[in-house]
Amino acid sequence: MRKVNTTIKYIEPYSIAEDAEIEVGDKLISINGHDFHDILEYRYLTAEYEVTLEILKKDGTTEVITVENDYDDIGIEFEEGLIDEAQSCRNKCIFCFIDQLPKGMRETVYFKDDDTRLSFLQGNYVTLTNMSDEEIDRLIKMRVSPINVSVQATNPELRCKMLNNRFAGKCYDIMKKFAANNIYMNCQIVLCPEINDGKELDRSISELAALFPNVNSVSIVPVGLTRYRDGLYPLKPFTKETSAQTIKQVETWQKKLYDKLGTRLIYLSDEFYLNAELPIPDAEVYEGFPQLENGVGLIAPKNSLSGPNHPSPTQGKERHDSSGQVWHAEQCSMPEYTSQGPAHTGAADVVSYPSWRTAKRYEDWRAPFSKLVQCIFRPMTSCLAPWLQPHVRSVPDRFVKRQGTSWLHTRRKKK
Repeated sequence: MRKVNTTIKYIEPYSIAEDAEIEVGDKLISINGHDFHDILEYRYLTAEYEVTLEILKKDGTTEVITVENDYDDIGIEFEEGLIDEAQSCRNKCIFCFIDQLPKGMRETVYFKDDDTRLSFLQGNYVTLTNMSDEEIDRLIKMRVSPINVSVQATNPELRCKMLNNRFAGKCYDIMKKFAANNIYMNCQIVLCPEINDGKELDRSISELAALFPNVNSVSIVPVGLTRYRDGLYPLKPFTKETSAQTIKQVETWQKKLYDKLGTRLIYLSDEFYLNAELPIPDAEVYEGFPQLENGVGLIAPKNSLSGPNHPSPTQGKERHDSSGQVWHAEQCSMPEYTSQGPAHTGAADVVSYPSWRTAKRYEDWRAPFSKLVQCIFRPMTSCLAPWLQPHVRSVPDRFVKRQGTSWLHTRRKKK
């Protein structure tokens, strides 16, 4: 039985929740008549133009409040950030860094999270080993994208060995299902010398590239080792020579994928170049830094991003967006990429993929339309803003009726 805590700990000032007189200590029971079990379902169900909230008040009474929110955030924070408890890791990875921590540190440092919700919300990497078929279908239904996947190897037997989990071999099949349903993924490979490098790395890269564009990027990071490894699996660190060999192998793949797909797709973390005593590639090589938070391109020379002598890394190539439409990459802008970045568009498609590949479709009409708004409509809307805002707070109290009809911004009844 999942432990759900829907007690409200904070109401954002001037929010819809504040204007609807929802208070700290109240409990949110249901949304539009549906129970919800975590923060993703909460956001999914509230991504509607009209939202009906069933609230258990602190005095024990129940109120049903209907608000019009224009797909906006209601302004509620819960005592538990995820509403549900965070899912912990069920693996015993041979390279686990938490197992190598010294004793006596704060308790939260030792928590091994493996929660897909945190992957979407905070950019954490997950192994997909603790996901049921029901959970997979739920993420697909809610269009949760992108998901950050800790792959390690696409070889099922090898992945089971590395994660010490007999269910770990299902990862690639789950990823194929996500790709078939247009869910995007960023992937990570923790590379361990003489285990998942060499030919196994070739296999992993090849099979992950087969899921492009739904596999948006793949980072390769070296295994991190500390001196607190007593009783753990014997692993070797990367040396100057093995780091150089890995760089050569990956750069060969980058050229191959660039010629075939119009992207390098796979990126090495900075440690490989530092260990090999080789220069960090120019910033343009990282194609928008899709895995910057994973230490990939973090210290790359930033002054080489653009200019006549430094064309776009995908110049002359074509990229396919999620709808199958083809864009020429040199015509597309490359905004800063965020690994989380949800864009709410309604309950049918809560999250849209934050990628430069789809930027072009907006460029052609956005500029002239923006000028039209600034010249004509902005003076009008500034005067009429108090009457045009869709939130509860925009309606004067004299127009708000507690037992009202369908046109009211706030409708409330007690049970």
